[in-house]
Amino acid sequence: MEMPFRFINGPSSLPCLFLSDPGGSSAQVLLSSGQVVSWKNEQGEELPFKSSKVSISYVAYVVCGLAIKGPDFRNKSPDELKAIVPYIQVMARSLPLDKHKLVTNLRSMHKEVVAVTGDGTNDAPALHEADIGLATGIARTEVAKENVDVIILDDNFSTIVNVAKWGRTVYINIQKFVQFHLTVNIVALMINFISAWISGSAPLTAVQLLWVNLIMDTLGALALATEPPHDGLMNRSPVGRGVSFIIRAMWRNIAGQSVYQMVLLFMFNFAGKQILGLNGSDATIILNTFIFNTFVGDTKV
Repeated sequence: MEMPFRFINGPSSLPCLFLSDPGGSSAQVLLSSGQVVSWKNEQGEELPFKSSKVSISYVAYVVCGLAIKGPDFRNKSPDELKAIVPYIQVMARSLPLDKHKLVTNLRSMHKEVVAVTGDGTNDAPALHEADIGLATGIARTEVAKENVDVIILDDNFSTIVNVAKWGRTVYINIQKFVQFHLTVNIVALMINFISAWISGSAPLTAVQLLWVNLIMDTLGALALATEPPHDGLMNRSPVGRGVSFIIRAMWRNIAGQSVYQMVLLFMFNFAGKQILGLNGSDATIILNTFIFNTFVGDTKV
């Protein structure tokens, strides 16, 4: 019987696992674990992944892994370490300084965000150097406790998954609120500044702007910042160390929504009386009230 996988040499002669049936159960397990990088044929050419039955010539290219001993790791040159550190999955017979060196290389050379778990005194240097240090609550030593950021009280490492899920949820919720906050403030600033510059009067009063900010900072914040996590968050790629908090998609959404609101509000501000058929001494007050209601309605949308 033909095995559904085989090993070959990958980058830097590292062992890589190739599956002969990407549509099989083994491939689906690897996909769900996020370890499949891309699908390639026997010649190494990139191929689109097909979830249905595929030809036997399709193979899955999996993240290459490397097991190394501590003495071998210590004898590597800086250039060799830079090449192999991203692929190390097991390091046996290692000293505390080996763990510390591995974490330091991941953070400095590869700009990775590193989390380390440990509960012993020998784990303290790596726990202290890592971006996030995690220790168990029952079996930990006092030295490890002093060098960690998170203590797992129930000694169940599956708790880390929930921590990561909630952390990503909070991060995304804050992004949503910042996007909402910037959009409202940009529109309010532009409509008042340009209207005052052209016509000498601003359609939105200080009290109205304070009211909008009060609602936005309370009800808006509660609505956007309290969304619960979902399982799909764990399929997202981690946020890199150098990634901007306001990503390109956020700027696109802010710009698109701001332009839409400003076009609508400027249209009513400069031609609202003709569009709405307003006449009389109270026409300006009615128009400004209409502009404010439109602004609040667009903000909610």
